[in-house]
Amino acid sequence: MDPEKDKKKIKMLTMVGVVLWVIGFIMILIAIFQEFFGYWSDIPDATGSKALMTFKLGGVGFILSGVFMSLIAIVKALVLMPEKLGKLLQK
Repeated sequence: MDPEKDKKKIKMLTMVGVVLWVIGFIMILIAIFQEFFGYWSDIPDATGSKALMTFKLGGVGFILSGVFMSLIAIVKALVLMPEKLGKLLQK
C-alpha cells in the first residue's frame, strides 16, 4: 500500500463529499427562494408544493450523500493509521 496514493484517494473522497454538500445546500436555498419569492409563491398549493418538495428532498439527499462520502474518507484514514504507526515504530 502506497500511503501517498491513499492520501490522494482520501482527499478526493472528501472533496466529492464537499461538492455534493454544496450542491445540496444550493438546492435548498433555491427551493426556499422560490417558495417565498419565485414563480410558485402565487400558486396556492398543487403544482408549487410538489416542485418545492422535490427540490428540498433532492437537496437533503445530496447533503446525506456528501456526509456519507466524508465518513468513508474518515474510515479510510483511520484504517491507515496502524500502518503509519508501525512504520514509525520500525524507524
